[in-house]
Amino acid sequence: MSISPVAPASSSTSNGDYLSSLPPWRRFLSTLNWRPVADLKQRQLDAEKRIQQLKNDSEQVKKETEQLKKENARLAELNAKLAALWPSSSTASSQAKNHVNDCGP
Repeated sequence: MSISPVAPASSSTSNGDYLSSLPPWRRFLSTLNWRPVADLKQRQLDAEKRIQQLKNDSEQVKKETEQLKKENARLAELNAKLAALWPSSSTASSQAKNHVNDCGP
């Protein structure tokens, strides 16, 4: 009983045609013949892209946070001016009520 090596696929047949011509056990072995180095490199590239995307997202969140802080400061200043002009306005009284509620009974 001799085992003859399987001839490599010719350039005229596609990889799918070549694999379909193999016996089932040989097709299974070919699925195990993956390239770990290429797979690891691709995973590393994917991880690097993901890290860069996360850095970009982080920078965007920082910019939005700074913008919101500036907007909050501007609104607080406007509320203070409004309260100084109209101390009995609904804005000033609602702020006072909220302050009392926040501090407890």
